[in-house]
Amino acid sequence: MLIANSAGSAASKQAMLNAPASPLDTWVPRSSGSFSDLHGIAYGNGTFVAAGDGGTLLTSSNGITWENQNAGSSSSLYAITCANGKFAAVGDSSTILISSNGISWTAGDAGLTAPLRGMAGGGGVFVAVGGSLSLASTDGANWTEGDLGPSAYATGVVYGNHAFVVVGGASPGFHQLVSSISTSLDGVAWTRQLSGSLEALASVTYGAGQFVAVGAAGDPHCCDRGFIRRSENGITWQNALLPSESGLADLRGVTHGNGIFIAVGDCGDIASAADGTIWSKRRSSSTCDPSALNAVAFGAGTFVAVGAGGAILQSGPIASLSLRRDVFSELTLSGPPGSYRIEYSDHLENANGWQSLSIFVVSDTASS
Repeated sequence: MLIANSAGSAASKQAMLNAPASPLDTWVPRSSGSFSDLHGIAYGNGTFVAAGDGGTLLTSSNGITWENQNAGSSSSLYAITCANGKFAAVGDSSTILISSNGISWTAGDAGLTAPLRGMAGGGGVFVAVGGSLSLASTDGANWTEGDLGPSAYATGVVYGNHAFVVVGGASPGFHQLVSSISTSLDGVAWTRQLSGSLEALASVTYGAGQFVAVGAAGDPHCCDRGFIRRSENGITWQNALLPSESGLADLRGVTHGNGIFIAVGDCGDIASAADGTIWSKRRSSSTCDPSALNAVAFGAGTFVAVGAGGAILQSGPIASLSLRRDVFSELTLSGPPGSYRIEYSDHLENANGWQSLSIFVVSDTASS
């Protein structure tokens, strides 16, 4: 099945969806009710949770209306995830906050004061990282310290394909960038896979069977620019193909949802890719938008990005196609109202072998 529109495509075996327009070309500003910089966002348990400066925590069920929650801490929060049935946020002074609903939070204690910049969960384990430090926990209360090695500059971590992958980046001097990539099976013992110069990686995600890391690439004589790497195993990495038309500003966050990768960054830039390899710019300003975007998450059928000064941007609803086989086969389309053409093929490699199956009209949220 191939589900495709102007936002990208995702393949399996038998059908293709042609959507009327891309919901990724229009991003709507939402009022956060806060002027604090927002550094992280996650979706889980039916709720978006955004985290930022001064212990700011905001929740929303739909990405449109947001409520402020009491973190019980004034430490700035830089990353948040939802995994193992819980939200976990981390930040300055080794602050760790745990919640089952995004509203009531309890503090974890790692007994350290180092800043934490990345958080992920998977396989029943939470992993927090910052600098050369890693922390792993199965319950959010008791943490085991690990060492990422010198010059790790850890800023982001993700769980995928039964492993944790950490990326890092720093700017030790004018127009100087350095980066690192490390992997671990348990979140405690780490193997350095890659170190680079003239690049700094800020965030990493996993989806569609691959890791995608974003950041900035530099030139000793010019300006930094957006940079994306991809890998199937976290060990061997390749550069992605970025849009040639004016390029991308430094990238700070990346996520995967509904068969689409989304990257966000400085100047409010947003880019997308269906396969993680070939990227298209979705949003940019004619002049650099001061509301740099730091993170993005997918949930409730939409992408939500957060950034400087409490900025929140939301994409249009994303269409999805699912096939259920039983006594009868049922094809279900969910997405924004509109008309969709469904095509099918027995051979995905044959570009001319697609045949029309049906026209779906979605008047509310779904059609079968």
